[in-house]
Amino acid sequence: RLINLMASLAFGLIATCCVVLYYYLNEIDMNKTLISICIFRSHDFPISCGMFFSAIFGGMCNVLFDFAVWFIQACPPCQPGGLLSNHLTEPMKRFWIWVGSHIALFITIFG
Repeated sequence: RLINLMASLAFGLIATCCVVLYYYLNEIDMNKTLISICIFRSHDFPISCGMFFSAIFGGMCNVLFDFAVWFIQACPPCQPGGLLSNHLTEPMKRFWIWVGSHIALFITIFG
């Protein structure tokens, strides 16, 4: 679980950096104000395009990555009630869960 947490943090940073690189390489102003929220009557909180899209894009990619890694690691078809639960013996279920864990570890390390 610690490795998955570290992978999630690293992937979130990568996704956020991809947005920053997109703005930098295409020479688009990242600090252009998209909306401004009035907190008190005298203070505005500007939300820039870069801030908005890095949070949206980075968050969506990070969620998809987390779901994929946890899904592969858990091997839902091998769990009780799953597609393969009635057709596999208990050692084979444990084997496929072990395989799924190692595939998720491989994706985490090299992804």
